[in-house]
Amino acid sequence: MGPQLLEKWRSREVAVRNSRRRAVARERFVIFAWYTLQSMGRRRMPVVAARRGAHLCPSVFFRRFALLAVAAQFVAACGGPGSDDHSVASRPDGHMAGSDSGTDAASGAGAESEAGTTMVGSIAGLAGDAAAGGGGNVANPAPEAGAAGTVDVFVPAPHTAFPLVTAHGGPVIQNIELVAVYFGDDPLRADLERFNSWIVASDYWTQVGAEYGVQPGTHLPGVHFESAPASISEAQIASWIDARVADGSLPKPSANTVFALFYPASTTITRRVGQSCVAFAGFHGAASVDNPVSTGIVPFTVIPRCSFEAGDELMIATDVASHEYFEAATVPLLTANTGWFMDGTESGALEAWGMLSGPELADLCLNQSYDMIDGFSVNDVWSNEAAQAGNNPCQPSDPKHPFFSVSSAETIYHALPGTTLIIHALAWSNLPAPAWELGVNWGWEPYSDFDGQAVLSTTTVNNGDELTATVTIPANPPKVGGRSLYSFIIDSIDPINPNFSHPWPILVIVP
Repeated sequence: MGPQLLEKWRSREVAVRNSRRRAVARERFVIFAWYTLQSMGRRRMPVVAARRGAHLCPSVFFRRFALLAVAAQFVAACGGPGSDDHSVASRPDGHMAGSDSGTDAASGAGAESEAGTTMVGSIAGLAGDAAAGGGGNVANPAPEAGAAGTVDVFVPAPHTAFPLVTAHGGPVIQNIELVAVYFGDDPLRADLERFNSWIVASDYWTQVGAEYGVQPGTHLPGVHFESAPASISEAQIASWIDARVADGSLPKPSANTVFALFYPASTTITRRVGQSCVAFAGFHGAASVDNPVSTGIVPFTVIPRCSFEAGDELMIATDVASHEYFEAATVPLLTANTGWFMDGTESGALEAWGMLSGPELADLCLNQSYDMIDGFSVNDVWSNEAAQAGNNPCQPSDPKHPFFSVSSAETIYHALPGTTLIIHALAWSNLPAPAWELGVNWGWEPYSDFDGQAVLSTTTVNNGDELTATVTIPANPPKVGGRSLYSFIIDSIDPINPNFSHPWPILVIVP
């Protein structure tokens, strides 16, 4: 995986949209995954990541959010797992701030009127796509009892299909052999050993992995080292693994081995993007091993000991570890022979989707959802099968819990300087759902960004409701590489838990 693929990812400062939502969030004891890499709202930051495989976090999360989950309350409140963790941030000018997401896209500029207004993405176009089977998803109808005792059939509104991840010819670790590595007197070691033994044999692992060729694995005995370095870089970690395999401190790796390194809080890990628990909360990589004991490429994960407040260390560690384990299994080598990820997020038809946390399976759900399963916090994973069925693409999720969102005909639009762009969208749900609120989060393309200040025609919708997003294009927006970019998402906010939402990304390109 080229290092440039992460150049488009950014960190996000996340906050609930208003004081009422903050109060609800406190009452629900919702975890907010501070380590998700999204844009930091008004604090525009340049590139914060250098390559794929990173589980990233801006330091602002440490300062501003301490929302931890009580699993039972979360499951009871949301009707099961699968709620989304993509929050809304409020800008000082009253517009919503935040970052990104996206779908299948194309150029999409409509006819421009004399007044300089471009109308794009008509509702009729969405309906036509759905009727023709050309990108519209309609979930299986769910019968409802009508007032007269007849059966009404719920029909999801027509909507653009979610994009899919694809295989790229690289290996997938079918039966992972997980070797955990601990340092010093780790107070979480016993709990992490329980987690590591559980996850690779769990229903969670097999459910999210089945469609990608990932099957149950094994957890080999953990390895303990008396001390940990005060600081270590990613390159030094790879060299350290090679040396420890050579001297027998680490077991000889097989084709299925993944080393999971759990560093203590006293160790600062550095990468090109920055340091642990500030720029990232975990990553997966691959070490080149070339010694008398073993030769080859060995996948590894690095889990720093990050904490938001006392007592959250285990929850954060397991959530990050689940993310990195699954990506290590589905993209183990991080080389030209890659595994499963979404194409075109760096440039091309799916560029808008590059505004999510990354193109790998867990990245695509990082800012949306997590689950508490058997007492462990785990990251949800993108599912092609669910996406194609018009259901929540981040799995596992409760099939009885409605999934809802908005979608436009495309996710990439073109507009001229000094014009007004009006993008049509349609709200939809896969099951009957209560009305939900919308918010706008805005993203940032490095060094080429302007405040389009997308304004929604309505902020409360339900299945079948039409809406527009109006974007004002400056007369002279800044350019990089011959174009200006404005990126934003329309967030469908969970009515039960306002810290979670379902994003729809839009990227406006100005020549």
